[in-house]
Amino acid sequence: MRFLGLFIFAFVTVAFVSAATSRAQIWTNKEEAIAKELYIPEIKVADRGAMPSALARHLENLGVEIVYVERRVDPGKYSCTPILKEDLSRALNALGGALTKIPESTISKVQLKYLMLCDEAFAQGAPIGGIPVPPLKVLMLSMGGAKSAYQEHIFFHELYHYLEYVSSRSTVDAKWNETYSGYGSNTSEWTLGSGSKDFVSAYAQTKPEEDRAEIFAHMMRDPNGFDRYVEMQQSDVLAQKAAYIRNKAINEFGIDSLKR
Repeated sequence: MRFLGLFIFAFVTVAFVSAATSRAQIWTNKEEAIAKELYIPEIKVADRGAMPSALARHLENLGVEIVYVERRVDPGKYSCTPILKEDLSRALNALGGALTKIPESTISKVQLKYLMLCDEAFAQGAPIGGIPVPPLKVLMLSMGGAKSAYQEHIFFHELYHYLEYVSSRSTVDAKWNETYSGYGSNTSEWTLGSGSKDFVSAYAQTKPEEDRAEIFAHMMRDPNGFDRYVEMQQSDVLAQKAAYIRNKAINEFGIDSLKR
């Protein structure tokens, strides 16, 4: 009887180890396949089991994976540095709230598959907030050393660039350029009210496409605060810009939550 018990214990142990090894190999194969798809070596996939349950379920429904790297990578003219565990955890919580504001149909329409989280992202050596790469279905985000509010903001900002490019195959909006001016600022300050009267932030004053992305980001992250700010500014220009982006988000991107 004792021998039988030992035999059963050994059998169960071998089966357990074998199953664990199989799961590990499946996970490794998954990461290698994504690395090949994105042309980025040694991609790591964030474990949904370690995420807030609501985010894990939402990612499953969206068909989106959150990925990161454990060493600096330099795909093309861009770079991504490894994000710290505490920043990754904070980013997952921030994205959990942000992603629920974007309809599944919108994500599906633009075929976004990967959110790549970096400590810092660079374009030709210059630090940037993120890199939308629609052909590879990836949105690279600079999330390191930031508070949750900024992490959520930068997600919406870079997502706007992604959505706009997929919608019109360009980040140039001729109608906008004919109507609005005052660009040329050289600051990355993103907080609401950091810019002049006709802009939501100082960074919005750098370029027309950044103006649109900043309006969308503030509108999505804190719609009530955004509306109060626009009203307080008493700027017809800013009110017109806000209406333009709201209509574009609803009619082109399918974000019905912005309807009044």
